[in-house]
Order: sequence, then structure tokens, then C-alpha cells
Amino acid sequence: MSPELITQIWLWSGLVLMVLEIFLPGLVVVFLGLANVTIALLRWFNIVEGSIETWGWWFVLSTIYLLVLRTIFARFLPGDTRKEVTSEEAWEMGTVVQVIEPVTEKEMNGRVRYSGTTWPARALDGKIEKGESAQIIAKEGIGYLIRRPD
Repeated sequence: MSPELITQIWLWSGLVLMVLEIFLPGLVVVFLGLANVTIALLRWFNIVEGSIETWGWWFVLSTIYLLVLRTIFARFLPGDTRKEVTSEEAWEMGTVVQVIEPVTEKEMNGRVRYSGTTWPARALDGKIEKGESAQIIAKEGIGYLIRRPD
């Protein structure tokens, strides 16, 4: 194959990869494509020649683009995140639990017994003492937000 054809293959494959980012979001494919386009330019200006050197530079450039540029772009293009109550969380709401370490509203410093084990807990308002019952009203990370039962 001629060097010009190989350069064109690198260029077109890079452009195709960059367009594929639309269908495969995640800021990975676009940077692999950018590395391909960069290799095409380096080959065009005869900075890189030969297949081993080309692949070596592609690997280095891809790694740099993925580690550096992806981190920068990810800050400006946040993913689509949303919090939804799962059926398990909905089932837990309203459940009465036993307080085994005093629970305050400031931080997850107390503990409750639920589902055969103990969990960190934070009170919605005030302090709930050890031995009292409480009601789960929300899940917070790995713990629960609780209040005195109605």
C-alpha cells in the first residue's frame, strides 16, 4: 500500500470514529478518532513514517488524549444523572426501625437496626436516643434519614 493511501485511511478512520461519538457517547471514541487524525497529519508532514512508529505514536497520543482531554471535557459536559426512587427504596420508606446508637440531625453518626443488620442514620429533626423506635423517611448514601414515628 502506498504511504498516501495509509495516511488517508488514518484520516478517514479518525473522522468516522469522531462521528461515532454521537452514537456511542462517553468521550472515548472521539479522542481515539482525534489520535487517528493527528497521526494522519504527522504522516502527511513526514514526521512519522513506518507502521511500528505510527502505531507507537497512536498509542501514546490516544493515551494522552484520553487521560488529559477527556478529564477536561468531562467537567464541561456532565453526564445525564438523575435520582429515582427504586422499588426497594420505596418499600423501605415508613418502615419502623430500632435505634441502637443515638442519632442526631447533624451527621450520619447514629445507627439503626434494619433488615437483620445495622445502618448509619441521621435524624430529620432533633435527637433520637438509643432504644427508641424511628421511621425511615429516605435513603442517604448507605444510611437512612429517620424521624420519630407518627
